Amino acid sequence: MPASPAPLVALLSRSPAAALRLEGMRWYDGAGGGPHTTPLGLRKGRFTADPGSDAPVVPLDGWCLLPGLCDAHLHLFHLARARLAVDLAGTAQRGDLWRRLEEDAPADGPVLGVGWDESAWAEPRFPTRAELDARFPDRPAGIVRVCGHAAVANGPALALLAEQGRAGDAATGLLLEADAAALAPILEPEPAAQREAVGQAAADLARAGLTAVTDMGSHRLPEKAAALPADFPLRVDYFHAGPPSELPPDTGGPARPLGRKFFLDGSIGGRTAALGEAYEGGGRGELLWTDAALEHDLAEALAAGHRVALHAIGDEAVAQALRCLERAAPAPGRARLEHVEIVRTGQLAALSRLGVSACIQPNFLDRWGRPGGLYEQRLGAGYRARFHGPGALRRAGLPLAYGTDGMPARLWAALRAACDETLFGGDADRPAAALAAVTGDAARLAGRDERGRVADGQAADFLLLPDDPVAARFADEPEVALTVLAGRPTWIHPRWQGRPPCDD
Repeated sequence: MPASPAPLVALLSRSPAAALRLEGMRWYDGAGGGPHTTPLGLRKGRFTADPGSDAPVVPLDGWCLLPGLCDAHLHLFHLARARLAVDLAGTAQRGDLWRRLEEDAPADGPVLGVGWDESAWAEPRFPTRAELDARFPDRPAGIVRVCGHAAVANGPALALLAEQGRAGDAATGLLLEADAAALAPILEPEPAAQREAVGQAAADLARAGLTAVTDMGSHRLPEKAAALPADFPLRVDYFHAGPPSELPPDTGGPARPLGRKFFLDGSIGGRTAALGEAYEGGGRGELLWTDAALEHDLAEALAAGHRVALHAIGDEAVAQALRCLERAAPAPGRARLEHVEIVRTGQLAALSRLGVSACIQPNFLDRWGRPGGLYEQRLGAGYRARFHGPGALRRAGLPLAYGTDGMPARLWAALRAACDETLFGGDADRPAAALAAVTGDAARLAGRDERGRVADGQAADFLLLPDDPVAARFADEPEVALTVLAGRPTWIHPRWQGRPPCDD
């Protein structure tokens, strides 16, 4: 019978800086290799090779310990906003969307729905302003697509957007890119409710074994990040889409600014990702920056000492990133590309030569890349040949991390997808390498070499599980018994809460 983790839970709850020796468990170091079984030491919130001869020994026979997980591309504050909006995810038909919106909308005030995805509907067309106006004629209402790059607003909401200099299609209410991004902030609830929702979203992530996220943008992100409490259960690194002057100094709190985010194109679902070959039905998306403006702002951010992250989904956006990064010449590791879904022959090798890192979302192909899914609808029957799996990026020499983009925010499912040969064939990832992409490699992409691995001197961020999910190729969503941040428990499974230190 496995040893009880109750003694470890009790000792860390009482003193996160305690010196301890953990023995008997199977553990992974987050560097991409196989499991270890040697003892581990903890002291002062860090892993140590020598916890001291008087350190209590905690037996953990039968358990598996992993470095704390990091979702390397997430919008934490968007997750919080979704808790306060009408959740439209999973609506099977457009009628379901309208029923849910009518049933769950607040009795008065603005109406915001988020997460709709028309690709699985029998009639996969976007909702319209007329449909929103018919249900909410007298108050602002809007719905944001799952990708965040497209939205639909009713008449009152369009009027509010016009006051901010934003405009969509007056007839359909369709908003794209910057106009879509401006919709949710005018419909957001009060700041106090948002702060509470952020705490709830973070608690859910800690329950899944996460100890860190890299936030990739939100309305007033520096202000919201600065308000996080000191005991927040996640480390939050973030990229901001605004100018470098809006980034505060790193004060060592739970949230740390990394640099500037650049949206080079949109999304495949919104038909705004910039492609070399046309979408089914026409159109190639669009680039949101000119080369001259992008080169100027990249140079400005890099000169200020910041990192840069470039959202590039389509191959035309990747081509622009290559052109402009070659001229900006960032030091290796200072620039990263987000998504990198559709690439041309030679683009991955060119990115590697420039020292660019990549953060990809394996869950995207899992959700939309199956036969008959969104990607086939948008790109045609030969769509699979235009996507590259994690193995291809690794062979090209690109440092690699995984995120979910919150679609959905289930990192274990993204790990399973990355290793799924039915999705990626020979380009599927090895399970231990996939684990590294959300632990040690994710930390390195954020410039945080002091965490992400189980090694002497590293921050004691880890999770404890009754089974080995790496050996199981992440087949099931694991039950996390304990999540620890710098020696401090941030999630304890109810089974082990309140147990005495010596109770087995």
